[in-house]
Amino acid sequence: MLITQWLEKVGLTLKPEKTRICQTLNEIDIDGNKSKPGSDFLGFNIRSYPVGKHHAGKIGGKNPKILESKTIIKPSDKAIKAHHQAVKQVIKTHRTAPQAAVIGKLNPIIRGWCNYYCTVSNKKTFNSEDNHLWKLLRAWTVSRTRKANYQKLSKYFSQV
Repeated sequence: MLITQWLEKVGLTLKPEKTRICQTLNEIDIDGNKSKPGSDFLGFNIRSYPVGKHHAGKIGGKNPKILESKTIIKPSDKAIKAHHQAVKQVIKTHRTAPQAAVIGKLNPIIRGWCNYYCTVSNKKTFNSEDNHLWKLLRAWTVSRTRKANYQKLSKYFSQV
Protein backbone atom coordinates (compact mmCIF):
# COMPACT_ATOMS: atom_id res chain seq x y z
CA MET A 1 0.00 0.00 0.00
CA LEU A 2 1.11 3.49 -0.74
CA ILE A 3 0.15 4.73 2.74
CA THR A 4 2.23 2.00 4.42
CA GLN A 5 5.31 2.96 2.40
CA TRP A 6 4.83 6.63 3.20
CA LEU A 7 4.43 5.96 6.94
CA GLU A 8 7.54 3.73 7.03
CA LYS A 9 9.66 6.72 5.97
CA VAL A 10 8.47 8.52 9.10
CA GLY A 11 8.96 5.46 11.31
CA LEU A 12 5.29 4.51 11.74
CA THR A 13 3.44 1.30 10.87
CA LEU A 14 -0.19 0.34 10.34
CA LYS A 15 -1.71 -2.60 12.17
CA PRO A 16 -3.56 -4.76 9.62
CA GLU A 17 -6.19 -5.89 12.16
CA LYS A 18 -7.11 -2.28 12.90
CA THR A 19 -6.89 -0.97 9.34
CA ARG A 20 -9.46 -1.58 6.64
CA ILE A 21 -10.62 -0.12 3.37
CA CYS A 22 -14.32 0.64 3.40
CA GLN A 23 -17.02 2.27 1.36
CA THR A 24 -19.30 4.64 3.23
CA LEU A 25 -22.33 4.30 0.93
CA ASN A 26 -22.50 0.73 -0.41
CA GLU A 27 -21.37 -2.75 0.62
CA ILE A 28 -18.13 -3.83 -1.04
CA ASP A 29 -16.61 -7.25 -1.54
CA ILE A 30 -13.01 -7.58 -0.27
CA ASP A 31 -11.40 -11.01 -0.73
CA GLY A 32 -14.79 -12.74 -0.73
CA ASN A 33 -15.99 -10.98 2.45
CA LYS A 34 -18.80 -8.46 2.32
CA SER A 35 -17.87 -5.27 4.11
CA LYS A 36 -20.67 -3.22 5.69
CA PRO A 37 -20.87 0.41 4.57
CA GLY A 38 -19.38 2.94 6.94
CA SER A 39 -16.82 2.76 9.66
CA ASP A 40 -16.72 2.96 13.46
CA PHE A 41 -14.06 5.22 14.95
CA LEU A 42 -13.75 6.31 18.60
CA GLY A 43 -17.39 5.43 19.31
CA PHE A 44 -18.75 7.20 16.23
CA ASN A 45 -20.28 5.58 13.16
CA ILE A 46 -19.38 7.40 9.93
CA ARG A 47 -21.57 6.50 6.98
CA SER A 48 -23.11 7.98 3.85
CA TYR A 49 -26.81 7.62 3.12
CA PRO A 50 -28.56 8.05 -0.25
CA VAL A 51 -30.90 11.04 -0.46
CA GLY A 52 -33.59 12.27 -2.81
CA LYS A 53 -33.40 15.49 -4.78
CA HIS A 54 -35.25 17.50 -2.12
CA HIS A 55 -32.92 16.51 0.73
CA ALA A 56 -29.65 16.60 -1.19
CA GLY A 57 -26.87 19.09 -0.74
CA LYS A 58 -25.41 21.07 -3.63
CA ILE A 59 -21.88 21.90 -4.75
CA GLY A 60 -20.97 24.74 -7.06
CA GLY A 61 -22.01 28.26 -7.93
CA LYS A 62 -24.04 29.01 -11.08
CA ASN A 63 -24.60 25.40 -12.15
CA PRO A 64 -24.71 23.50 -8.86
CA LYS A 65 -24.20 19.76 -8.84
CA ILE A 66 -26.73 17.87 -6.68
CA LEU A 67 -25.11 15.38 -4.30
CA GLU A 68 -26.52 11.85 -4.29
CA SER A 69 -25.63 11.09 -0.67
CA LYS A 70 -25.03 12.72 2.68
CA THR A 71 -22.41 11.66 5.19
CA ILE A 72 -23.91 11.33 8.66
CA ILE A 73 -21.92 10.75 11.83
CA LYS A 74 -23.72 9.29 14.83
CA PRO A 75 -22.93 7.19 17.93
CA SER A 76 -21.98 3.61 17.08
CA ASP A 77 -24.13 0.67 18.14
CA LYS A 78 -21.29 -0.63 20.30
CA ALA A 79 -21.09 2.70 22.18
CA ILE A 80 -24.86 2.76 22.71
CA LYS A 81 -24.84 -0.78 24.12
CA ALA A 82 -21.94 0.05 26.43
CA HIS A 83 -23.84 3.09 27.74
CA HIS A 84 -26.95 0.95 28.30
CA GLN A 85 -24.88 -1.53 30.30
CA ALA A 86 -23.27 1.22 32.41
CA VAL A 87 -26.63 2.78 33.29
CA LYS A 88 -28.21 -0.61 33.96
CA GLN A 89 -25.32 -1.61 36.24
CA VAL A 90 -25.65 1.57 38.33
CA ILE A 91 -29.38 1.07 38.77
CA LYS A 92 -28.90 -2.60 39.57
CA THR A 93 -26.22 -1.97 42.22
CA HIS A 94 -28.27 0.83 43.84
CA ARG A 95 -31.58 -1.02 43.96
CA THR A 96 -32.17 -0.18 47.64
CA ALA A 97 -30.33 3.15 47.72
CA PRO A 98 -32.22 6.42 48.20
CA GLN A 99 -33.30 8.36 45.14
CA ALA A 100 -30.62 11.05 45.63
CA ALA A 101 -27.85 8.44 45.60
CA VAL A 102 -29.10 6.94 42.32
CA ILE A 103 -29.33 10.40 40.75
CA GLY A 104 -25.83 11.23 42.01
CA LYS A 105 -24.38 8.11 40.39
CA LEU A 106 -26.31 8.41 37.11
CA ASN A 107 -25.72 12.12 36.44
CA PRO A 108 -21.98 11.94 35.62
CA ILE A 109 -22.49 8.91 33.37
CA ILE A 110 -25.36 10.48 31.42
CA ARG A 111 -23.79 13.95 31.22
CA GLY A 112 -20.44 12.58 30.07
CA TRP A 113 -22.04 10.46 27.35
CA CYS A 114 -24.25 13.33 26.17
CA ASN A 115 -21.37 15.81 26.11
CA TYR A 116 -19.22 13.40 24.09
CA TYR A 117 -21.89 12.79 21.44
CA CYS A 118 -23.55 16.24 21.40
CA THR A 119 -21.69 17.37 18.27
CA VAL A 120 -23.04 14.72 15.91
CA SER A 121 -26.41 13.80 14.41
CA ASN A 122 -28.11 12.07 17.33
CA LYS A 123 -31.74 13.11 17.77
CA LYS A 124 -33.04 9.55 17.34
CA THR A 125 -30.26 8.16 19.54
CA PHE A 126 -30.95 10.60 22.38
CA ASN A 127 -34.69 9.90 22.17
CA SER A 128 -34.08 6.15 22.40
CA GLU A 129 -31.64 6.68 25.29
CA ASP A 130 -34.25 8.77 27.10
CA ASN A 131 -36.85 6.05 26.58
CA HIS A 132 -34.45 3.33 27.74
CA LEU A 133 -33.52 5.27 30.90
CA TRP A 134 -37.21 5.96 31.63
CA LYS A 135 -38.01 2.23 31.46
CA LEU A 136 -35.09 1.35 33.76
CA LEU A 137 -35.99 4.02 36.33
CA ARG A 138 -39.67 3.12 36.26
CA ALA A 139 -38.77 -0.53 36.90
CA TRP A 140 -36.48 0.63 39.75
CA THR A 141 -39.39 2.64 41.22
CA VAL A 142 -41.87 -0.22 40.89
CA SER A 143 -39.41 -2.56 42.65
CA ARG A 144 -39.28 -0.12 45.58
CA THR A 145 -43.01 0.56 45.88
CA ARG A 146 -44.24 -3.03 45.43
CA LYS A 147 -47.58 -2.57 43.69
CA ALA A 148 -47.19 0.61 41.73
CA ASN A 149 -50.02 3.06 41.37
CA TYR A 150 -49.87 6.67 40.25
CA GLN A 151 -49.79 8.04 43.82
CA LYS A 152 -46.74 5.97 44.75
CA LEU A 153 -44.96 6.65 41.47
CA SER A 154 -45.59 10.41 41.75
CA LYS A 155 -43.37 10.40 44.86
CA TYR A 156 -40.42 9.52 42.58
CA PHE A 157 -41.46 11.24 39.34
CA SER A 158 -42.72 14.76 39.88
CA GLN A 159 -42.84 17.93 37.84
CA VAL A 160 -40.09 20.36 38.81
